[in-house]
Amino acid sequence: MKTSIRSKLLALLLVPVAVISIGVAFIAFIQIKNTVEPIIFNLSQEVANRGADVVDQWLIGLTKEVRAQAERNATRTMDWSILKNDLSVKLKDRPEFEMFFLAYPDGTAPNIYRKSEGADIVSGATANVADRAYFQAIMQGKDSYALSNPVISKATQQKIFVIAHEIKDPQGK
Repeated sequence: MKTSIRSKLLALLLVPVAVISIGVAFIAFIQIKNTVEPIIFNLSQEVANRGADVVDQWLIGLTKEVRAQAERNATRTMDWSILKNDLSVKLKDRPEFEMFFLAYPDGTAPNIYRKSEGADIVSGATANVADRAYFQAIMQGKDSYALSNPVISKATQQKIFVIAHEIKDPQGK
């Protein structure tokens, strides 16, 4: 089989051009990978850090709100019959809170909660939170407030975390 000069010249030119093109593509791939990968990683870290900052600020705001409620004179009376109506109104206005409760020194905790993410606010059965780490930390005087690890609510059986704050009586005890 005879090949023409034209075919030989075409093969002579195309093979080196194809090899050079593959080489350039490979080098470009490596360069881009080495440049873009760290940029993407750093940007991902930055996005994650900003998201964490947003959550942190949100939790700080909720903690301040719980502290403000704990420092109110009505709360300091530790009278659930007075607090129940006040907290019901707050619970209706604040969808990020699932429930409010008042824990007495023995751990008994009357509560109100939002029923199934709806607008209905109901009184729950009095729970006992004496075994919870957040309650123990506050009662032992280790902290004035506590942010719990995720727990199962004793009142609603939902997965929650608790923001709790100490309540001092009007004499500061």
